[in-house]
Parts: sequence; structure tokens; C-alpha cells
Amino acid sequence: VLLKQVSERLEKVQNEIAESSTKPKKIEKFNCAKEKIEQRKALLQGINPKPPHQLRHESEIHKLLTEMAPLQKLEEESAGRLLSVKETQMIGRKIEIEQQIVDLEEASRGWFEDDDFFDIRVNLTREAFTAKHKLSKKKSVKKTTPAVIPKWVTPGQIKSGASKATPKPKKAKQQGASGLFAAMMMDSDSD
Repeated sequence: VLLKQVSERLEKVQNEIAESSTKPKKIEKFNCAKEKIEQRKALLQGINPKPPHQLRHESEIHKLLTEMAPLQKLEEESAGRLLSVKETQMIGRKIEIEQQIVDLEEASRGWFEDDDFFDIRVNLTREAFTAKHKLSKKKSVKKTTPAVIPKWVTPGQIKSGASKATPKPKKAKQQGASGLFAAMMMDSDSD
């Protein structure tokens, strides 16, 4: 803001110098003013502004934004098709989260803070979240450790290893019923 004001003043002084080219005392006075303004402009350009304060509820906002990311992805993917009940509930939750974020942002606003400065702080918070989110995605993509896939064994499946080479002889099935349940059924009078 100050740099913009100084630039405008410098332009005005240069215009005044051009207009009063016949009056040497005015030109000398404006040249002095021009030098001071240029020094001030150089000084202001050398200053790095202090970043604005974080929002008071920034951590809660980041948690809600993290929770909302998969819901936004779902909404983008489901464009133009009917949604299931669960998906509709999830999109309804997204609307609730957006409202909570707006409420937390407003609760973080200072008493005498103007809209422009507050918008800058909110945008910085969102940019910080997106940068953090992209960084975490890059880290998760870079980890390429071989995943251990558990092998599920089903009853009819042959185990790997030595048992494939030497099959075991099958037991001959008995013709009669065997076991406790069969013995009970043979004893019953329901025939």
C-alpha cells in the first residue's frame, strides 16, 4: 500500500517537473522532492512485510478441509448420475462442513479488521492447507515399498511348497454314516 502511494507521488512530481520547465526554482524544488521520494521507494522495496497472523481456529479449519477433500472428489465424480443414499448423505455432510468452515473463519475475525485484510488471511490459510495437502500426497506417492499381500486360504486350495510335489493319498470313504450325528439318526424312531 505504501509503495503504491509513493509511486503515485513520484508520478505527480514528475508531471509537475514537466509542466514547470520554465521556472528553475520550482524545478529545483521538485527535483529535491523527487530524490527523496525515490529514496523512500527504494527503502520500501527493501522491506519484507511481516506475514499476517494465522486465523484463531486454523487447526480446526484444516481438519474440516481434510475431512471435506474426499467428499469433494465424490461430488466431482458423481456429476450427472444418480447417487445412492449413502453418497447423498455424504454430500449433505459436505454442505455442513462448508458451513462450519465459514463459521470458524468468521469467529477468527478481529474486532476492527477490515474485509480486505481478513480475506488475505483466509486465503493464506487455504493456500497453506493446499500446500500441506499436496506435500503429503507427494510423500505418500514417493513411498514405493512392496506391499505384502496376505494370502487367503480357502478349504479346497492346495498349499504351496513341498505338498505340491508329493500328493498325499486320499482316504477311502466309508460306506456307512459315521460321526455322532449319524449315530443319533440311526437310533431315532422317525423312519
